[in-house]
Amino acid sequence: MDTQREKIEKRVSAAQRMEARLAEEQRRELAELEREETAEAQAEWVDTGILDRVGTEATAAGRKALAYATRQIGKPYVWGAEGPDSFDCSGLTSQAWLAAGTVVPRTSQEQWRLLDRVPVADMRPGDLIIYFPDASHVGIYAGDGEMVHAPRPGRSVTVAPAGSMEILGVVRPDA
Repeated sequence: MDTQREKIEKRVSAAQRMEARLAEEQRRELAELEREETAEAQAEWVDTGILDRVGTEATAAGRKALAYATRQIGKPYVWGAEGPDSFDCSGLTSQAWLAAGTVVPRTSQEQWRLLDRVPVADMRPGDLIIYFPDASHVGIYAGDGEMVHAPRPGRSVTVAPAGSMEILGVVRPDA
C-alpha cells in the first residue's frame, strides 16, 4: 500500500509529464494566463486598501527569517523538501524561522493550527500568510504587498504578490 507521500509524488510526476508534453506555445499561453490571474487577484486585494493598514516593520527575528527566505530565491520547489538545495512552501517558512531562532511547525496546516493568528490588516514583514481554505500553502510576508514562497512543482522559490491567492489568514511565529 502506497504511503500518502508516495501518492502525492506520483501525482506530481504525472503533472510534470503532462506539462512537459505541452507545446512551447501552449506553455507560453499557460504562463500568460497564470500571470493575468495573479495580477487580477493582487489588484483586487490592493483595491481593498489593506496595504494602507498593514505593518511595515518586522521584528529582529522577522527580519532574519525574511532574509533567509530571500536568500533561497531561485532554488527549486520539491515536495517535502526543507533545504538547503530545494524547498516546498512550508519547508521554506519553517527553515526561515529556524534560521531566526524560532521553531515553527513543519506543515502549513500545522502552522495555521498552532501559531498565533493575527488579523490580515495587522500583518507585518516576517509573518506567514496561509492560503486556501485547507491551509495548503504558505508564504512569508516581505512587505509592500509581496511575499516569498516556494509555489509548486516545476517552479522555484520566488517573490510574488501576497494577494495573488485566496488568503485564509496570517500567523505570527514570534508573537
